[in-house]
Order: sequence, then C-alpha cells, then structure tokens
Amino acid sequence: KIYAEKMFPLNYGFPLWFPQPNRYLPLEYRRKGISVGDVGIITHNGSFDFLFNISLPAEHPINPNDLPDDFVYIPESKLRKAFQNSFNPSALSVVSNLDINGDKGAILSLPDGASEEDLINEWDLKEFISKNALAWYKYARHCGIELGRRSLYLVTGHMKSKSWGIATFSKTVPERNSVLSISKSSPTNGFPFAWKKSGGATSVRTGPSPDPGLTSENGIQTDTENQCLFLRGFQISLSENIWNKMRSLQVTDVLAHESSQDVCHEPRNSIKEPNGKDRTRSGAKSSCSKDLGNDINVTPFPAKNIVSAFNLL
Repeated sequence: KIYAEKMFPLNYGFPLWFPQPNRYLPLEYRRKGISVGDVGIITHNGSFDFLFNISLPAEHPINPNDLPDDFVYIPESKLRKAFQNSFNPSALSVVSNLDINGDKGAILSLPDGASEEDLINEWDLKEFISKNALAWYKYARHCGIELGRRSLYLVTGHMKSKSWGIATFSKTVPERNSVLSISKSSPTNGFPFAWKKSGGATSVRTGPSPDPGLTSENGIQTDTENQCLFLRGFQISLSENIWNKMRSLQVTDVLAHESSQDVCHEPRNSIKEPNGKDRTRSGAKSSCSKDLGNDINVTPFPAKNIVSAFNLL
C-alpha cells in the first residue's frame, strides 16, 4: 500500500509490488513479461494476473489453450508503438518519493536501468474493447477468478527492467546520513542484487527471484528485460445492469453478435491440446459482440485525476 501510494504520483503508471511474471505462466510469456495487448487483473497484492493477449492469434504460445468465445485479435501490424530508454544502467538510477515530515516513503532502484514501451494509437481500441468486454468478463468468471465489475485492464504501456530493488518506509524514513544502497549479490544467493543496508526501511526486496525455466546451463538467470515496474492502459468497467445480468447467468440477453472487417476473427471450432493437436468444438462462430454503449466504460488507467489527488510534490 505504501509503495503504490508513494509511486503513484510520479506519473510512470500503476506501480507493481511484484514486477516478476508468474512462474506458472507459459515460458514464452515469462521470457518477455507483461506486454502491450495483455488483458488481466491487478491483484490486491500488487501483481498482474495475465489472462490473454489481444494482439496475438489464438494459437500463439503466450495465449492459453482455452480463450473467450469468438476470440478476436488485432494484428500487431495495426498497433503503433513507441519505445524509449527511461533510465541508464547505474546503481544511482533511483525512483523515490519520501515525505518531508518523515511519515513514509518508497524507493525503487534500477541497477540495470529500465525502458518504456507505449501504444500511440490506444484510443483506436476503444470500440474494439467495448465490443468484446462482456465476453472477456464472462471468460474471467469461467476461469474462477474473483472479480468485480471494474476488474479488467488492457495494457497499452509499461516500464520494464532486468532487475530492481524496492524499499518502503513507514514512520521512520532514513536520515540523510544513513546508507541505503544496492549492490551485486553473491551468485549462491540466487538474486542478482541485494540491499547493502536497509537504513531503517520497513520492507526491502530485490528481484528477479530465480526462475528455473529462465536459467542457463551454468545456473545464471537469463539476462532479459521482463520485470514490469509500472503499467499503463485502460480500465474496463461494466454497468451494474449488465454486471448483475451476467452474474445471474443471463448472458444470452446481452450477448449480441455482428461481424467486423477491422479485426481478425478466430473461430473457436478448434482448441489446442497440450500435445499440440486440435480438438473440435461444435457451434463455434466467427464474430464479435455488439457495442453495448453506456453499459461498457473504457477509461485510461491510472486516471489522471487520481494521480493528481495523490501528488504531494
């Protein structure tokens, strides 16, 4: 909570307390981490729960075998992106926000630097999101995920790094002459970096933690920028009316379908098995749901007015 509260006003996006990809996700996903086009949920513990990616076809190894009904994707060729290096590799690359009165604060150290990627034409996705949002919520509930009517997010930008160190302070912010630095860790530790001194911090963490799937033969972690520190995108919300209907399993009352020439349709008449073979699903269609107007709300996340409310600088 302290980390999110203190990093929020710095306008990099929503800060993740757990930047590392979930080890139970496919290896192909863990190699890259959170990407533009990911649809998922921000959990209460500060991690991103990935569901699927809308810029990749159904058969891509990052996407799960089972996907939303009538899954539709937008080819990456239609997504305009911008990339930039935000922080150069240095032990001095630090993002911080400490209260003047000494109540609390947070520090993010980036010894390997960090880079950002953003979708330039993100608002071109608004109609696409509105047409498919209900199917996405239905899918999330089918997966057994606990969610509310404002729980889904579509990632349109992020800041990622190869390594990181996080420290938070509550009540006792480090004094000016205290030492708080991050340095190379022992190879036997499994972590690339470690805090040299906590300096009164209430919580200190470093990453990434060892991932067997991303470890080379000599036991060294693969050098890849897959740790997502901040994410940006759209929050996708349902009206109370549609949400209550969906919870009452009255989904057929609100799922209308129409064809679209602007997106690629993925008929769900075949589903990937773990052995790579396809099995047939009957009754599959190749279309997407109609725009539900005011019943679907698509807003930028983090919202600028929320950031301003927290901005104490």
